[in-house]
Formats: sequence, structure tokens, C-alpha cells
Amino acid sequence: MAFVTPVIWAQNDPSRVSCSSSVLQIRSSEFYGESLSRNYTRPLTVLVVILIIVAAIVAYGWVTSSGGTTTIKSTTAVTTPLVGTFLYLWYGYNFTSHRWTGGLNTSHWNDSPSGVVKDMPAIGYYASLNNNTLATQLSEIKEAGISVIVVSWWGTGNTTQSVGGAATLDAAIDNATLNLFRYLEETRNQWQFKVAIMVEPFYQEYSMTPHDYAKLYGYLGAHYYGPYSDLILNWQGKPLVTFFNTGTMNRLSEVPVNSTYTVRLVGGYPNQVNWYFWEGMNFLDSSGGTNVTPSDYERSLNISSDGEVGIAPRYDDYYLWQAGGRQGYMRFDHNMSEGMYSSEWNNVLEEGRNVSLILIYSWNEYHERTAIEPHHDFSANVSSTYLLDLTPRYAALTKATIFLVSKYSLHVGLISETGSSQTYWLYSDNFLATLALRQVGSFDPYLIAIADNISATNLFYVPKLGIATNQYMVLSSSWTGPCGFDSARSYIVAQSSNVQINVTLNNSTGILLDSDYADIAFLTAICLQHQGNHGEALTAFNLGVGFFDGIGFADQPFTNPGPSHDQYQTYKLALYVYAGKLLSQPVNQAALATLLKMQAPDGGFYTGYYANLTHDNSSNTETTSLVILALSG
Repeated sequence: MAFVTPVIWAQNDPSRVSCSSSVLQIRSSEFYGESLSRNYTRPLTVLVVILIIVAAIVAYGWVTSSGGTTTIKSTTAVTTPLVGTFLYLWYGYNFTSHRWTGGLNTSHWNDSPSGVVKDMPAIGYYASLNNNTLATQLSEIKEAGISVIVVSWWGTGNTTQSVGGAATLDAAIDNATLNLFRYLEETRNQWQFKVAIMVEPFYQEYSMTPHDYAKLYGYLGAHYYGPYSDLILNWQGKPLVTFFNTGTMNRLSEVPVNSTYTVRLVGGYPNQVNWYFWEGMNFLDSSGGTNVTPSDYERSLNISSDGEVGIAPRYDDYYLWQAGGRQGYMRFDHNMSEGMYSSEWNNVLEEGRNVSLILIYSWNEYHERTAIEPHHDFSANVSSTYLLDLTPRYAALTKATIFLVSKYSLHVGLISETGSSQTYWLYSDNFLATLALRQVGSFDPYLIAIADNISATNLFYVPKLGIATNQYMVLSSSWTGPCGFDSARSYIVAQSSNVQINVTLNNSTGILLDSDYADIAFLTAICLQHQGNHGEALTAFNLGVGFFDGIGFADQPFTNPGPSHDQYQTYKLALYVYAGKLLSQPVNQAALATLLKMQAPDGGFYTGYYANLTHDNSSNTETTSLVILALSG
């Protein structure tokens, strides 16, 4: 188990630490002792004893921190959460022409005291039954990292499901809902969304008989869940149907069990529900009138027993109350100046391992001002895409963090290189992972415990690292070493029949030039900035930016013949975003958009991609950790 003869990976992109030979010589205060040479050995018995102790500590998962002792349980059951939003299709029906024309004074666009809106969508007062509108909305929803759509549905247009009645706006909304399903089916390869219906309290007396429920389930099955079964979100093995609970309709005890569907009630305190629509945490601005209880919403986020959590960017129904549409009002961060949306996402991020579904209220509920759809805001001094821009970054962070947690091995004490790999890299993968987990989980003992365990494992495996270092150590603000980078070599530290532990060190011959490699330029800029040399840092940063061609960084490995020819590297995008924020420089939005598109279904990030944005099929710990650092800093 001594430090064995090095295995050297030779590629034409020597700045790529995860699978190439790039390295630098720097010194980290994290390590101590003598310098590590390639033939450095220790008595076998001493090392075996140390590793047995480490394995015992890691296996039990005890980590002592300022917050006490945290037990790390198995992470194998952790899954990547889905992100969804509530979509409302009630806008723009013209009651005079009986057509979906859109515009002010059509349905829900200031057509009544209960339809008062103050914020204007960026695409204007649209009609929900319009495929051009749907194309814009679905494209934006996809760009936001959302894959689940819960559609507000108001029945068939009859007063009950079992008795005939006059057609109403509800019938028009039913047609708009059917049009949405048809459009999704026709364009499914473009979107790949999963959909569920939320049944609203359409019956005027808010009471339904078992026969009404049977009729309703039959209608949903015949018109939506049967014909479009491939589009439907399955929850706990069955198609999901949700009901909105107003407090007088659809109490838990009153909803008949249906063997075909998984049924969930959505609502707020103090109603009996499965999933709470949203909570405003401690962001209440004001309230007034009668029949409102802000304390029911001014509370921490509630994660349901099956892993659903609801969040909202803000809440403000003051204008509905002012117009006579409601008896009372509540305002939670109505000017979006207190950061309620970011705080709720951060709460979800820290609890991500317990979350299976994040539902954002809402995509386009304008009357309560919860829309994240691009809009011109009446009271907040923000861009029309402010909330939309925040959403994909937080969604990506949440999924990426879960990716790291799910790859953590309790017995090895490290995060594996890829999903199914039994190869573990001390540097750079696990060093970067500890930085990422500490940054996103600063208030989460669980994430900090994993980071601490990884650091302890690193220290035990390379206790004599000395001056042999890795280029990513410059990401630490305490770095005091040189800002130059030697080439790298990769070594096998230890191996067994099914586990291999490696390290990449910058101790080879040759120097990595920031004029050749975009990532080296950004790492140089980061190092210089940490050491207070902003002018030279900016020069190095701009040198790296010069490689950007609108799609990715076309540096030497991209342009020269070799395995990376014509393939952009995702981690270089991440370093660009990270360095740009550190140096307070604007980041090209095309680069950020491309970075977000490189997230894999498992939450990790694809390592390489091409000009048409197709990508390789591998996501790994190094790239994912760098993306987390870039998006969360």
C-alpha cells in the first residue's frame, strides 16, 4: 500500500486535471510534513493500521463540528429531484366573440375585481389557447430547468361532473388544457415535459359526491390521462392527480380513494393537505382585511412525507383586495427586495437529499403576483427576466449537489469519479467537492460532515504531500503560493480488487501557459486576485475570455489535432463564470446558458460538448464541483 510508481495520463489538453497530465507546483497550508517524492514509502504495517482506523471512522460516519456530532447515513437512496411549476391556462378568452383573442378585459386580464393584474407579461396580455404563446412559454420553462408542469383545471364547464349545465369559462379552459396536451404530444421531442392536472374548486357549492368524483376521474382518464399517458407524471407508481384545497372542498377524509391514480391535495395551513402550496418563511411585509391568517404562511418550508416541497418568489394579493375581489390581503416580499425566492431555494438546497419534487408557485399566476414568467414588474425595480434567470441556476445547483452526495462512498470516504466508477481522485475531484459542498451547505451539518470526511480521508492518504500540489488549490482564498502552473502527472495512491484511489499533481516538466489554455488563464486570474493583484488578474482573465467564440473556449486543445479537437470543455465555462464573479466582470450570457444546458439527468454535468451543443455521455465529479462553485459563489 506504499505510494506506487506513477501512472501518467498523456493527452493533448494538459490543463485538464480530471483525465489529463496538467499540473502546477504550489503549496497548501492544508498539508504538512516532508515533500512527497515518487518513490516515497512507509512501513507497510504502519500504513495498514492508519487505513484501518480511517476506514472505521469513515464507516461509522461520525464527524465532530462546531454544531456537534453529525451521523452520515447511506447516500445510495438519494435521487435527483424533479423541478416543476404551476401553469394557468385561463388568460385571454373573449366573452363577446367567444374566441381566444387575448388583450386587456379578456378573461383574467383585468376583466373583473377578481381578475386584477398589475404586472404585464413580456409577451403582452396573451391568449392561453394559442400555440405561439405556448411555444414561448414552454421554451422559457425548459430554459428554467423545469421538467414538470402542473396545469390548473376548472372542470368540464358544467356545474358538476354528473349533471348538465351551461357552458362557462371553465369549458374554454378545458379546451385550452386539451390544446396544451395536443401541442405537447406534437412537439414532445422538443420539450420532454411531464404533466399533471390540478383540479380547482369549480363546483360552486364546493362539495362533490362520490358519483361526482367517479365522473371526474373518468373524464380525466378519457380525455387526458389515457390518450396522453406518455406525458403524464407518475408519482409512486401511478399517474398523479392533484386537487386544490380551499378549506371547504376536498378534505383528505372526503376524497375517494382511486386505484388508478395517486391523489394529492395541495393547499395551505390550516387545511388538511398532502402538499403545502407555499410558505413565505419570515418575509411578511403587511396584511389586512378579514379572513386572512398570515401566520399560516409565515413559516419554514414544509417537505412532505413523500418529498414534495412548494416555494414561491413572493406573494401579493393587495390589489385584488383593493379592487374588492377579496376580503383580506397578504404581502410577502412584494417588492422582491428581501430575497425571499433565493432564501427558499437555499433552504431547498440544504435539504435536497430529502426532496423529490420542487413545485414553484407559479409560472403565471398574476393575480397573487407569484409569476416567474418574464414580465414587467409593477413594484419591483428588476429586469423582466429576473426571476426566470434565478430559477435555472438554483435548480441546477440543487440537482448537482445531490449528484455529489449520491456518489459519496461511506466506506471509502470519498466521492467517485463518475456514477458507476470505483475510481476516486483525491485531487482534483474530492478537493473540489469539499469546496463545493462547504459553499452550498454552509448551514447544513450533513453536507459539511461529508466535506469534513473527505478532507480527513485526503489527509490520511497523502499526509506527506509537502510541495507537490494541484493547480485547483488556488481556488482557496488563503493560497499564498506562485500563480504559475507546471504540467501534471497522475498517480495511483492505493488500490484493491475493486477500488482505485488516484491523485493528480502538478510536478511534471513543462509549464502550462495562459496563452494556450483558457482554464489556466482563469486559474491564474483567480490566484492573482486572491493575492491582491487585480490589474494582472484582469489581464489574465481577459486573455482567457479571448478564447470564447460564442459557444465555448476554442483554446489550444480545441484547435489542435488530438482527442479534444473540436470539443469544448464544460469545466472551462465554469471557471470563466467563477473568475468573472470573483473579478466583478460581466459574464457572457451565452456562456452561462450553454453551461446550464450541459446538466445531465442525474444532476451531474457533461464534460465535453460540440458546436451544435450535442455532448458526450459522461458526467463527473470534477466538472460538477466546478459548476457548483461557479453558480453558487
